[in-house]
Amino acid sequence: MEVTADHDQYAWFNLISLFPPTYKNRTNGLRKDLAEALHDLRPKHIRIPGGSNLQGGDISSRFNWTLSLGPLEKRPGRVGYWVGYQTEGLGLKELLDMCEDFGATPILGVYDGYAADDESVPNTHQLDKYIQSAVDELHFVLGDSQTNQWGQLRAELGHPEPYKLEYVEIGNEDFTSTTYGYRWQRFYDALKAAYLNVNYIASSSIDRVNLPAVDVHDFSGPDFFYNLFDRYDNWPRNGTIIWELENGVINTNSLEPFNTPETRLPTPTLQGSIAEAVFLIGMQRNGDLVAGSSYAPYLANNYSSQWTPNLINFNITHVALSTSYYVQRMVSHARAEKTHPVTSDTTFGPLYWIANNEQASVPVTGTIKVGASGEGDDILPRMNLTRRVNERKKLQAESTILAAGLGQAYNVTNDLDYLDAVVPVTQEITASLEGSQIVFNFTVPGWSFGVYRFVLY
Repeated sequence: MEVTADHDQYAWFNLISLFPPTYKNRTNGLRKDLAEALHDLRPKHIRIPGGSNLQGGDISSRFNWTLSLGPLEKRPGRVGYWVGYQTEGLGLKELLDMCEDFGATPILGVYDGYAADDESVPNTHQLDKYIQSAVDELHFVLGDSQTNQWGQLRAELGHPEPYKLEYVEIGNEDFTSTTYGYRWQRFYDALKAAYLNVNYIASSSIDRVNLPAVDVHDFSGPDFFYNLFDRYDNWPRNGTIIWELENGVINTNSLEPFNTPETRLPTPTLQGSIAEAVFLIGMQRNGDLVAGSSYAPYLANNYSSQWTPNLINFNITHVALSTSYYVQRMVSHARAEKTHPVTSDTTFGPLYWIANNEQASVPVTGTIKVGASGEGDDILPRMNLTRRVNERKKLQAESTILAAGLGQAYNVTNDLDYLDAVVPVTQEITASLEGSQIVFNFTVPGWSFGVYRFVLY
């Protein structure tokens, strides 16, 4: 495209969008390579429109969902919380369509009258319009297109049928606030009255309030994440479900992860990613309590980003899938249907493990996830798995291992200079059926994460 003007003349533009073919060819859709990387994670739920992006730096720059709909030239945008200007080109409907295209359901965050500058809407009639906006947002997502004005708008924008929505989070990181008690209750009561069957998640615990679910965020160093392995083993079972919707190793310093820029990670390292894996399998051991987990943040444009590290870094031409991306993908591709007890002659650390079924139908598929945080030393365990369905006589076994290669350090990383420094390797493994047991010997490399899959048929 070339635009020329005569001498001393100017041309002004308020919207320029040059985009290659989009994911699934959607109008105003997603960059294809980035979307394919996210889709390959097989996400079950996606939290939209994000955390601090929802809050805004102040109340005036919050995410106003009504201003993110319709033609791009009609969306005024707002000052971004993190970097630059937020155009709202990726608005509420585009985010909902993204969830559909990925086969995931959204966890919809609704603005709850609190901004990142610690300003709260008071507990007066002033809060009413924000509560009504949240209710109307649910009408847009779930409302009948024939009887509800917001459902009708959704239909006019190309989606006549309601979206699938199971979870709504009220606010973001309200643990920094002293006013969440009244805001949670007023929003929860109004939303629950409008949509009884939606599950509501609090963004903070509240003293002496038994919440249906709460979102917990964790950012620190590797040692902190190793120590989180058994956090939920003895967590109170009081009816409150846990969601871990933002977490990640961001620093090598677990004591001061936010105040030591000299040790802040620019990209995820293998060491940090293995620590995240250990935390993930610790949460899977407590699936009755922990409903789900998500790394954060997901995407970073190398030309404009203020947070590190991120799951995926990209520039105009390339996409770097981090070691943490591969951990998340490996766990998601072996999502636990049922977790089984494991007996051992040793304790956890430096080896951590979990055994589970991926499905309850024939063929039976089981996985063992193993994380090793040792200082480069290989570990050689022997594993016996008791199988209860003795009539199944055939066995397939394979391993997928993320580990440093020969001569690579434990802090090796994938970045835009070295896209594939560390990638998972899948291969068949030798296992045998001995009576009611599956028996196999294997070597766990130091600083590795592995998924060992067994299929009986």
